[in-house]
Amino acid sequence: MNALILIAAGLADGAGGVVSCPPLVEIEQKVATVEGWTAHDSQAPHKFYFAQFSDGPPSQQAILLYDRKLRSGKHKVLRYQFAASQEPWLVCSYTGTNAILARKLAPGTRACNVTLDHARNFETVKRISCEE
Repeated sequence: MNALILIAAGLADGAGGVVSCPPLVEIEQKVATVEGWTAHDSQAPHKFYFAQFSDGPPSQQAILLYDRKLRSGKHKVLRYQFAASQEPWLVCSYTGTNAILARKLAPGTRACNVTLDHARNFETVKRISCEE
């Protein structure tokens, strides 16, 4: 029997609980000084923007491309399928920064769908669902 885990921009951890991509992250950045200029932090929040998957930790730079693009009503769904040999991680991206948050998916995760929000020109994630 296949298990379907619905995720509000998150994933199930190994203990079966639900973990979400944090909706906002605080990021400390340091700007190298430039002669004649002063640097200031805008203090703007960095909102959750997009989710993708990697084979292993993102530091290995093995970001996966979705296998299929589907339609679900008015929404687009990006379908990622994982081979048994892969170690899939969820990678959460945020606006206005290159910083990401990542977390390993539960062992046995076979596929995930990322549903893109029609109301936002398919630019934001509405839901992530994964199958074990």
